[in-house]
Amino acid sequence: AYVLDGEDPQSDLFSPFGSTDVMNPTELMAYELKQPVASDVEVDPNWGTFLTGYAPIIDYRDNEMIGLVGVDFSADFLQQRFTRIAWVIFLGFALFAIFLSLLLYITIHTIHTRASIDELTGLGSKRCFKKRFAELLKEAERTNHSFVLLMLDVDDFKAINDVHGHLLGDHVLYQIARAIEQAL
Repeated sequence: AYVLDGEDPQSDLFSPFGSTDVMNPTELMAYELKQPVASDVEVDPNWGTFLTGYAPIIDYRDNEMIGLVGVDFSADFLQQRFTRIAWVIFLGFALFAIFLSLLLYITIHTIHTRASIDELTGLGSKRCFKKRFAELLKEAERTNHSFVLLMLDVDDFKAINDVHGHLLGDHVLYQIARAIEQAL
């Protein structure tokens, strides 16, 4: 039932107040159920592809339905919007995945580097030594060449720590590391 029809009153499309004459099935369902209803995708040669929604206009003083309000949405327009939203979500996810991968790579690289370098001296750690020694040994066996391994022991280093403290002991180790680096 129409309260107001936007069509020209002289037109065949005009529906006078109270009529249900040219209602489509979706509109008629909203009218009969007195609840909002939406159509499936409809195709019209003049309007194109669209969705329609209808909602009852209720006079809450006496709960009487006095009319319907309807709206048409272009399905093509909605499809374009949904496609754009999908692309934004996809690109956002892709950028997030790239960022997360880069962050993970940096974290793993940092952990690996810190595990291979002694924090005090800046020289290779015991883990680094074992790995490099295994590589050199394999290379020597493969090529049938020898290599030189030099081990260094700082005599009575414990006494330096015990007498002068660990802070000075750390400084001595740092200076020994610098001397070795310069000599190499």
